[in-house]
Amino acid sequence: MKVLVCTAPRHAQIFPFGRELEHLGAEAAFFYTPAYGDGASFFARRLQKLGLGNGEASYWRRLRKELFQRTEAERPDVVLFLNTVDQMLPQEELRRYHALLQQQGAKFFLWLVDPVYGREELLPTLRQYDRVFSYEERDASWLSGLGLPTSFLPLGYGADYGTVAARERDIDVLFVGTPYRSRLPLLEAIARVGRAEGWKLRFCGPFYPAGNIWKRLVFSLRHGALSCLVENGTFSPAEIAALYARAKICLNIHGNGSTGLNPRSYEILGAGSFLLVDERESYDCFVPGEDFDVYRSPEELVEKVRYYLAHPEEREKIQQQGHASAEGRSLLESLRRLLALAGKAAPKGREDALSAGESDS
Repeated sequence: MKVLVCTAPRHAQIFPFGRELEHLGAEAAFFYTPAYGDGASFFARRLQKLGLGNGEASYWRRLRKELFQRTEAERPDVVLFLNTVDQMLPQEELRRYHALLQQQGAKFFLWLVDPVYGREELLPTLRQYDRVFSYEERDASWLSGLGLPTSFLPLGYGADYGTVAARERDIDVLFVGTPYRSRLPLLEAIARVGRAEGWKLRFCGPFYPAGNIWKRLVFSLRHGALSCLVENGTFSPAEIAALYARAKICLNIHGNGSTGLNPRSYEILGAGSFLLVDERESYDCFVPGEDFDVYRSPEELVEKVRYYLAHPEEREKIQQQGHASAEGRSLLESLRRLLALAGKAAPKGREDALSAGESDS
């Protein structure tokens, strides 16, 4: 079975679809959809912003043509989009592409990796797919109620997290992620208290553009306690997994619009680490207080960090239970379910064959 995954490059870096599909015995191919600004020159972007150029329209036309050509040549069994790409496939072109896939006998699926709840303007687009998958339980329920064939399907955690080796827990509190405005006050609060109480803190992510001294200075002036603890940059899944394995407490602070657990929560649990997360409306199969703990305010966040650093046995008990509960919530298992729901049973991969008793020689 051949699966063509259409995704932005950053999602391909975060989620190892190719490796996991190969484990399932499927052939994975990728079609990348970088934003126009990622490759356009500064001059071209300025012209576009001023309404004086058509570079962006030409860019998406070229990318659309390449998608049609590759689909016709490679004839995939399943085409999987991660989020919609409305610039490349506006309504009429999306219908034309779906018709091509129907002619070839291929399935057309969309996996939403961002919330869409209440965005009714997206419904005509979403109806073009044979099936929609969402990592948000609320979104899946809303779309199903509107008659769209939709399944709740968490992205889970990749193999880097599930196979990370145990390490000494030499980091008291760790945060890995993008510094959204909603996150910075919480991180600043932890930084101030942690520095006063001698906690070993690590805050990793793209906090300011690399090499931009001015942006770094502005960040330092605005977030003094936090700035000296920041490890600025982007990190591979293997690097993040290794950090999780060293942390006593891993913080996850969701962005606006999300009501369930995002992939970061699954990755922390899959790595066998203790998760402290902001309160959610839904938790998939997990139970707060048993698999991880939640906080509802900056003050409660600080108090729970204090508590769990002072009570390692209780922290480790919850950590172990969370790790056990995360079994079966990997990206590999989610892809297996996706192919099954698509009516394309996943063939036995290498791991399945070995478990059935075949030799590894």
